[in-house]
Amino acid sequence: MRYTLIACLLSCAPLAARGNEPVAAAPPPVEGSVDAGPTDAGTSAPKPQGEQAAAEPALDLGALPGLEAGPSRSNKPRERKAPRGILPVYETPEGWMALDRGGKRATIPHGTAFLVIGSKAAGVLTSGPGTAITAACVDRRPAKVPAYPLSGNAQSGLGTPIIAIRVPKGRSLDTKQARFYPLVNEVNDETYQSVGDALRQAVLADLAAGIFKLKAGDTGAQQYAKEPDPKKLQLKLDFGSKLRIAGMSKAFMLVEGANISKSFRRCVRLLNEDAPVGACADMPHDLMAETQLLEFVAYDPNGRGTPFILAYTTREPLWGHERWGFQLTPKGAKRFLMDAQDAKCREGF
Repeated sequence: MRYTLIACLLSCAPLAARGNEPVAAAPPPVEGSVDAGPTDAGTSAPKPQGEQAAAEPALDLGALPGLEAGPSRSNKPRERKAPRGILPVYETPEGWMALDRGGKRATIPHGTAFLVIGSKAAGVLTSGPGTAITAACVDRRPAKVPAYPLSGNAQSGLGTPIIAIRVPKGRSLDTKQARFYPLVNEVNDETYQSVGDALRQAVLADLAAGIFKLKAGDTGAQQYAKEPDPKKLQLKLDFGSKLRIAGMSKAFMLVEGANISKSFRRCVRLLNEDAPVGACADMPHDLMAETQLLEFVAYDPNGRGTPFILAYTTREPLWGHERWGFQLTPKGAKRFLMDAQDAKCREGF
């Protein structure tokens, strides 16, 4: 069965009569972990290596407006929109606010249930009356977007709010099987030694395929593309951490930076056994926060090794707090959210 992104984020958790209690965080993964499924009585135990993994939820790009199928053709980040039904959530002086960048006015009814995924847990909150807050630019001027205050009993246990997913009317969720674990940066000199050569070859393959976009007018990069030399490719690994992914024996995610002359790319890459897996998910760097300002957390909706990687800022960058979302499967990494609060209207500068 194929699931859209929202179906996986929302419906991988079993339906139940109750679901507004936050789920506790799971311990961080250990090397060789394949599945983080719960082992308590009444739940299924993790499958040993070699067994067929559960069907992975697929990312249905066509069904998700605002989700890019590949990197931008320019150095300017695309308009920040989440797939329909997934809203970035920020802490504001007025409380937690879910921003609807796809709407022109507040249309979501008061009392609508949202599954809110935070840095520590997930829980169901309800929306207050719709309003509008300054969090965008229109014609290089600050503009307001529809926003919905979120609150509920589960709020205090969720940590920093990251995204909200609208719960279909008449349905409730049980988040008890979901697993959270913070990702700690594990990049060191040994990381460069073990994966550096493979990453450089992957970057050169992207360059040859036109996936690595060169900055306009960068004659040095254009010349390099004609005579590529992996030894002259500048590689910077901002962040890396082990993951639990079903069907992968040694999953590791990286925030990779590659520099060719004046052209730079930052992206999220998945590796297994030190080998790159799939495409590197574009993580535009221009006017966005440095990676060191981001915190990363893995959210596994059903605890079976199908994690989503969420990133958020704790210290406010120049253009406002940020929210990022990536789906990681044995096929690689894909981005589904890039958002900045942008109350200062960066395009006006």
